Amino acid sequence: MYVLKAFGNEMSLSITDIKKFYGCSIIMGCLNFPKMRMYWAKATRIELIANSMSRDRFIQLRSNIHFADTSEPSSINKFWRIQPVVNLVRERCNQLATEITSYSIDKQMVPFSGKRSKTQDQNLGADTCPDTGLGHGPSIILRLTKFMPKGSHIYFHRFFTTVPLIAKLYSMGFKRTGTIMSNSLGKNFNFPIDKNMKQGEISQFVKNDQVAAVKWCDTKCVIATSNKCGKNPIGEVKRWHNTVKRRLPIPIPYNANMGDVDICDQMIQYYRINMKTKKWSVKAYFHFFDLAILNSWMEYRNDATLLNMKRKDVKQFLGFKFEIGEVLCKFKDEPLEIVNEFALP
Repeated sequence: MYVLKAFGNEMSLSITDIKKFYGCSIIMGCLNFPKMRMYWAKATRIELIANSMSRDRFIQLRSNIHFADTSEPSSINKFWRIQPVVNLVRERCNQLATEITSYSIDKQMVPFSGKRSKTQDQNLGADTCPDTGLGHGPSIILRLTKFMPKGSHIYFHRFFTTVPLIAKLYSMGFKRTGTIMSNSLGKNFNFPIDKNMKQGEISQFVKNDQVAAVKWCDTKCVIATSNKCGKNPIGEVKRWHNTVKRRLPIPIPYNANMGDVDICDQMIQYYRINMKTKKWSVKAYFHFFDLAILNSWMEYRNDATLLNMKRKDVKQFLGFKFEIGEVLCKFKDEPLEIVNEFALP
């Protein structure tokens, strides 16, 4: 429909073409050549990609890919161009959050250097969650807790945190731990000012037996809040001390559950489907595509653990993702048996 409206002619397309396009994109993310045309060039030709689809056909599909009807834009939903994709990913993610365990919530950045419409906010997440009266950050947290079992322990950083939100989560049966900005604490927490605290010093206040706030001085002063625990247990890290000119152990409150989203970002970045495009929707779509593949690999790894598979027999992320791309590149109308030539030890 988009091609007919923009260029006046139709573009023939089949499910096989779309799957091969996705497969080629995945392989490109795994190999990460500096220029897209190198995959078809004589000196650097990749047979798996070149035999699956011609260069001009791939560029044509990439230039005209759309995920919603552009003739009916939404003035409310800023993600309307990729909303069907977001719905599919979210539906599957909601099915995974079924155990009472620890969950971490954080922001993710989609690398994009193009320009957006002036009518769009810099933060595309604005107005995407119903307002709960506690602010944009807390509204996101409360939206996500609808799909988590009560009793779970949630970790998130200061962008989302307010004291009323922590009390609200406590009343809903959720535990919460994470950092908070000092101007979000209110007047009931009289912590020492930063310059009066020594490295390794810890101060704690408790409000209504529901919210504990801990301030400690590491290389900088940090404030953490929780409705589950206080400053204990305390661990140690080594930091450079300017006075004695050597590393000294510094006591800090221990938090081992906040880095899961950062690990997710790191794994995606290793083999990201990185296409040069001026369309933010294409960048965002392939980000969700990469996220879905990473989640699939993590599910596969959990299943391998339950089946007591040997570590050497479990596919690494690169081999897992490459095999998905290989299957899609070689896709035909009939079932296809794939022998992965890129299996990693």
